[in-house]
Amino acid sequence: MTSEPHAGQHSFDQQRREIQAAIANGPLIRVFDEVSALIRPSIRLLPVPLLLGSSGSSSFLGGRPLLPEELTWPRSKDRPLDFLGQIALTDVAALDIEHALPRHGVFYFFYAVDGEAWGYRPGDHGAWKVLYSEATHDAIREKAPPGTYEFPRSNVALALESMLPPAESSLVSSLQLSEDELEAYWDLLVEETPAGTAEKESVHRLLGHPDQIQGDMQLVCQLVSHGLDVGNEEGFADPRAQVLADSATSWRLLLQLDSDQTTAMQWGDWGRVFFWVREGDLELRRFDAAWLVLQSH
Repeated sequence: MTSEPHAGQHSFDQQRREIQAAIANGPLIRVFDEVSALIRPSIRLLPVPLLLGSSGSSSFLGGRPLLPEELTWPRSKDRPLDFLGQIALTDVAALDIEHALPRHGVFYFFYAVDGEAWGYRPGDHGAWKVLYSEATHDAIREKAPPGTYEFPRSNVALALESMLPPAESSLVSSLQLSEDELEAYWDLLVEETPAGTAEKESVHRLLGHPDQIQGDMQLVCQLVSHGLDVGNEEGFADPRAQVLADSATSWRLLLQLDSDQTTAMQWGDWGRVFFWVREGDLELRRFDAAWLVLQSH
């Protein structure tokens, strides 16, 4: 695992200062404090093709999970889920400067790759699974059950980045920006944050804000997890939606996996999958309550 926590912290602080300078010297000065508060650290996952003799890392995408005996391979309905990757939390602890995640243990991410669950309908629940184990030893490399797809394994290098939320997000909507301020915010995203280059490259990340492709996923997670079908406009027009929307900002990004030639993952038309979790569930380590959204071009 490659990481430079002290250099990463310095880089994040420098990026944050640059973003704040741009806010202070432009049309967003009215909401300087509010926008500054939205800057979050994100741990960038950079896939490294597996080389001979380099299989000892505990954090990787694809391949086969190293599951402790306490965990069993998750299933959805009549089939086992496909394994996407695992993150050893000791690998990312130094870069988790918000202390949002447990300091020890391992995350395991699963999804029904060949299914039709994009996370917009309540019935999609169960087509993904986030497992967490505090165990850091006695794990065995599980052979994928018959019927699952095994992606080629890639180790990951780590980098810390500063991010602002997408312009189309509940967090930004809550600021009630004017038309000129919203245009300035779009410019800020392009010029000052890694999200401005996300359309040009594959981006995998842990925490932070999403490089979303279309629409506000915080609102989607809030509505569909409460039983509203948002596969069409009817769910958003439901009388319950307005009340539920007030708590949409409680959802935060846990993991983003992009379409990527290195990992051989492709979501829809070169899209991304996003695992979301409520702040309260994150604090209580209830990762089984995570919601997945797939967005595509």
